[in-house]
Amino acid sequence: MKEITLQEAVTAAKAWESEGQKWHFHMFTPDCLFNELNDKHSLVLENTNTTETLFCLTDERPFVIGKQLVELLHGKEITQSSAAAVSNPALNKILAKAKTLNGAGQSWHHHLFFPDCQYNNQVGLWNIVMEAKSEGELLEASYQNEPIDDLRKVEELFYAQEK
Repeated sequence: MKEITLQEAVTAAKAWESEGQKWHFHMFTPDCLFNELNDKHSLVLENTNTTETLFCLTDERPFVIGKQLVELLHGKEITQSSAAAVSNPALNKILAKAKTLNGAGQSWHHHLFFPDCQYNNQVGLWNIVMEAKSEGELLEASYQNEPIDDLRKVEELFYAQEK
């Protein structure tokens, strides 16, 4: 893994996207189960074509950069509401918990683990994972195919949180 700046992360992601590389990213909070880097917020970029992994460390949640990256990866509509029905019933618990935590002003975060992501314990599947540390919960919804409409519902709630 190579440490870079947040701006370099955006530049790398844009380059990978324009080259047609398979890539994705993670935003890990200091207390995230998957944050192996240290006690700061971590943004990790994975290129699964080249197996290159880049990371940035920050004192605050990189919401602005995260939103840029998720819209680059999945399209600008990914953070907008979706009227589509939930395709995996397990997502309903994630959405309910996110709404409750947002209403209480409590922080939470989620991950979309791609089938070939190094952090995915459901290898070969798409996996939406929500961490609600204040609640001591890890909630998951796994999918055979990329869950764009379900992810849109989670992303909308995530970016509605207080910074």
